Amino acid sequence: MFTKKYALFVVLLLFFISVIASELEFTIIHTNDHHGNPFNYTVQEMEVAGLAERAFIINDIKKDLENYLILDSGDINTGKPESMFFDARPDIAAYNLIGYDAMTIGNHEFYEGFERLQKQMQWAEFPFLSANIFYKNDEYIGEPYIIKTLSNGLKIAVIGLTTTTIKRSLPILSNELIIKDEVEVAKELIPYLKQNADIIIALTHLGISPDEDHSYGSLRLANEVPEIDIIIDGHSHTYMDKPLIINDIPILQASDRGKFLGVGQFIYSNDKVVVKNWKAIPLMRRRNEPLFESNQTVADTLAIYKEKVYAKFNEIIGFSDSLYSVQNIRNQLLPLGSIICDALLNVTKNMNTLFAMSNGGGIRADLPKGNIRYFNIFDMLPFDNTITIVELKGKTVKDIVNFSMNKMINTGGFLQYSTNVKLIQSDNESWDVLVNNNKIVDENIYRIAVNSYISSGGDNYFHFNEALSIDNIGYTEKEAMREYILTNEMFKK
Repeated sequence: MFTKKYALFVVLLLFFISVIASELEFTIIHTNDHHGNPFNYTVQEMEVAGLAERAFIINDIKKDLENYLILDSGDINTGKPESMFFDARPDIAAYNLIGYDAMTIGNHEFYEGFERLQKQMQWAEFPFLSANIFYKNDEYIGEPYIIKTLSNGLKIAVIGLTTTTIKRSLPILSNELIIKDEVEVAKELIPYLKQNADIIIALTHLGISPDEDHSYGSLRLANEVPEIDIIIDGHSHTYMDKPLIINDIPILQASDRGKFLGVGQFIYSNDKVVVKNWKAIPLMRRRNEPLFESNQTVADTLAIYKEKVYAKFNEIIGFSDSLYSVQNIRNQLLPLGSIICDALLNVTKNMNTLFAMSNGGGIRADLPKGNIRYFNIFDMLPFDNTITIVELKGKTVKDIVNFSMNKMINTGGFLQYSTNVKLIQSDNESWDVLVNNNKIVDENIYRIAVNSYISSGGDNYFHFNEALSIDNIGYTEKEAMREYILTNEMFKK
């Protein structure tokens, strides 16, 4: 009897040991939508950590970890001059030193063409992932996935998926690519990955809509591809205070521009992944709080780039009596939008342009009260859009305006106009357009200054296909804004 009891005890003990042993823990540290901010910067009353500070914090977190991955969900590009002037090389150098394992290709990685993207992939000591975007010869533009084996033996597959909205935002460039639906690609690849890995992480640049629309982005992916264990997302700049669980899949995102660091601990047991805990750690401080500590190696690496641009871009070019806010630029007609459009009109006045328009999504920062420095222009207008002169019939102009007011509110495609334009709502879904207090006439022809992004069909403005002529003058919006501030009396102190 004693022997049987002992044998039973041994069996139970081995069973419990095997259960405990099968519970393997791992940590994911993640960021998204860095947008070219290698140095600390301010948002209202908060100072956001730069990459040297982020490196210190990540090193402090991982020093007690053995099983972890450091991941980024894309859009490393488009931000401050210290980044943009060097094609994000300082940001990538810092990512290398931090030890990122992978980054998904975001839509902003494409905005300066393939040559820049290819250079960045060579500079990076980590792979750029995208399983659903290809060159025309069917070659992946980056790596489709990686499989990493942690020290506890766990094999983790990380598949990159990029938003297909670049078909809309970059119609010219996207014609040179094969852009496949992210869900269909995931369904094709994941059975293979399941055979070769224990855990599937979708590192995505897809986004979460404000109303959590399940037919869009990472929520759609979670609903339609249940074999995924974790989705780490970007693109929509969504702040979370807890994971969003869809179809038993945790979806994680950590705001944007380095304001937060996502850190999650997970347990793998019985072929399932469970969130032990996850939080978005704020990488921000108030002015009366202690300074961030920084990683000296990263700080020294970045300092070289800062010195090269500081002298030129710290130049004071004007003065403003008021703050011109960018807040609500995607759903309201704002003075800041009018000023930028007036700048476009100013540099094309000798070309007989009547008014100007530009998309709110291309305007990314305030025009500050007080001294205006060249840096501020790059903050406001980080894209290198050039100015085009477009000739359109009045009916097409009205179609564009009504499309913006009815279909583009709360998107980057919501248009701003020069100060000589007035919009009057004639009924619930119809707007009249007045320029210099004269109504636009359907059959008349109008010469308009617009940026190259929307004139090439960005944000679904295919109305410009009806243009009688399009002439790109090769002058950037940034240059136009700088000239306007330098020469306009309203910016004299």
